[in-house]
Amino acid sequence: MRKWIFGAMLGLLTSIAAPTVSLAAVAESDFDRDTGANTYLGGFGEFNWVGTFQGLAPNAGSEAFLSAFFNADGLGLIKDLGGTIDDKPYDVSFYIASYANDPVSFSDFTTLHIGAQGGTTIWTSTPEITLQDTWFLWEGQYRPAVDEVGQPFVFEFQFGPTDIYDVGIDGPIVATIVPVPAAIWLFGCALGVLGRLSSPPPIVSGPRYSRVVRRESRPSVHRRATR
Repeated sequence: MRKWIFGAMLGLLTSIAAPTVSLAAVAESDFDRDTGANTYLGGFGEFNWVGTFQGLAPNAGSEAFLSAFFNADGLGLIKDLGGTIDDKPYDVSFYIASYANDPVSFSDFTTLHIGAQGGTTIWTSTPEITLQDTWFLWEGQYRPAVDEVGQPFVFEFQFGPTDIYDVGIDGPIVATIVPVPAAIWLFGCALGVLGRLSSPPPIVSGPRYSRVVRRESRPSVHRRATR
């Protein structure tokens, strides 16, 4: 019993105290023009890479990708980020800003992903751009398709028809394997050992573990009242 209690307490303390297993970024870019190959869509070009402009300074590196437009339909960019896609889910993120006109919103994008084109990117946090010259972090999760394993990461965005908007996009653009709480794999590794060494003693029933108090029955004696 003592061994079982010790094992149970050890497992509980391990699950509480174990930190989350953190992993280094698989792909990370400052998002400058020369940090990876660029494919421009719909009319964007190298002229979109600028330093500080109208009060908006780059969030990472020395350049950010800025554009103000009247009709953005089809405008976009594909940027190589490097790294190698594995068959795992990834946390992904980048920064977005506004500097001149009305800011874009998430619904203005027809394409927006970090990873590769065939996988699935679900954006979990895309706050509205409520201040000019301020960078906002957008975050999501990417799950690669089977045929994307082994390919490099890319960042791709493209706009639909919008009117008189402006946008700034910058890094760090990051893809990191979704972390696993250390308690999960520690518990999995130790489960078999704890099960063998720290199992509770079997419940045994029988005369050795039970105490029976036997009362002898005696005949009832009825006395007749006498006068």
